[in-house]
Amino acid sequence: MAKGNRKQFSLSLLIRILLAVMVVVSIGIFANSLMRFNELQREEKKLEEALHNLLETREELNELMGSAESVKALLSDYERYQKAMESDSDLKDALIDWEARKAALQELINESDNKEYIVRIAKEKLGLYFPDEEIIYNDGNG
Repeated sequence: MAKGNRKQFSLSLLIRILLAVMVVVSIGIFANSLMRFNELQREEKKLEEALHNLLETREELNELMGSAESVKALLSDYERYQKAMESDSDLKDALIDWEARKAALQELINESDNKEYIVRIAKEKLGLYFPDEEIIYNDGNG
């Protein structure tokens, strides 16, 4: 019987060793899977950040493209203006007159808060003067 017990003991020992190897391999596989899972989670966070950055960049580009479109429209208008100035002298004279009027109006707008401007307009347009001013009329007849 000792021989049978010995065979059974060696078989039992072999099964125990096999089970121990399986447990060690399972633990190794689990640890490897856990490390890979953590790595994939970090990669997912990086990809989400990259996607967020791309969306922000896309919004900025859309804003810039809107600005670019308005710049293109202004350039197109300027090119038409230049062509009109080169081709038609009457139109050129009219545009110069309009630009002079625009400059004069812009000057009036800029000066409207200025006291000297208010005094000048009161004198020229309304005929008003300060009480201590002397007014000299010259009718040109001598």
